[in-house]
Amino acid sequence: MGGLSFQKVSQDIPKNFDPQLTDDELKQIRLKLDSAGVRLLTYYIQQIPGDPAGCRQVFDFGRKIGIETFMSEPTPEALDTIEKCCDEYDIQVAIHNHDQQASPLYWQPEGVLKVCQGRSRRIGACGDLGYWLRSGIDPIAAARTLKDRLLTVQDARPA
Repeated sequence: MGGLSFQKVSQDIPKNFDPQLTDDELKQIRLKLDSAGVRLLTYYIQQIPGDPAGCRQVFDFGRKIGIETFMSEPTPEALDTIEKCCDEYDIQVAIHNHDQQASPLYWQPEGVLKVCQGRSRRIGACGDLGYWLRSGIDPIAAARTLKDRLLTVQDARPA
């Protein structure tokens, strides 16, 4: 199961589910998830900041909620800081693709591989099957290209 930074938490906590939540709010959310037997394995946040304080805030949030993999579209300049946090917190970052217009760097698997080159194995790809198909990219070929850098898969095809 996964979460999104722009989803509302609940009627009791009418805020976005994001790193701006207080420790008390995060504790309430974690207790509710635990009591339901639910773990948030993935979490989408469009940008992870490249500055150390902002990046740590995101990763602290992830640790408190129990997230294993952030799905994000970070700038290449932010990846040095993100990589350090990935290793320190033992949380992965899967770079998400949209179409060529929305994700000019990451829409093709080769773009993700390029920014992953020489980096921690905790940084890889979140292959969005729907966007690959709409962009004319064969998902099987994309998975073969990404190999072990494919950390998670998402399907944003219309229902």
